[in-house]
Amino acid sequence: MGKFSLIWFREIMKRAISLDAFRGFAIIMMVLSGTIAGEYLKDWIKNRTHSDQMESFNSHRTIWILAASITLLVVNLYGLYTRCLVLNLFSTVALLITLWYYIFSL
Repeated sequence: MGKFSLIWFREIMKRAISLDAFRGFAIIMMVLSGTIAGEYLKDWIKNRTHSDQMESFNSHRTIWILAASITLLVVNLYGLYTRCLVLNLFSTVALLITLWYYIFSL
């Protein structure tokens, strides 16, 4: 009985360590992607002209892009919190296609 419980404990610890490593990798990827996106956003804001700012404020496209971006954040937070991963994946892809359409086609 003692040998079996020791083997069981080792297997649990191996899985716990691998899950912990995966979580660490996921956190690093989130931080790196946010850092890179933040740098691009900072450079983009710094290099904008006054006419670009006025044009974006007067555009209806900006409102749709803002609404789709906020919806994307809310859907991702809700989908990941409730563990509806497949639904979250499909809704995220649909919203990203919508954002792609509004950003690059209009």
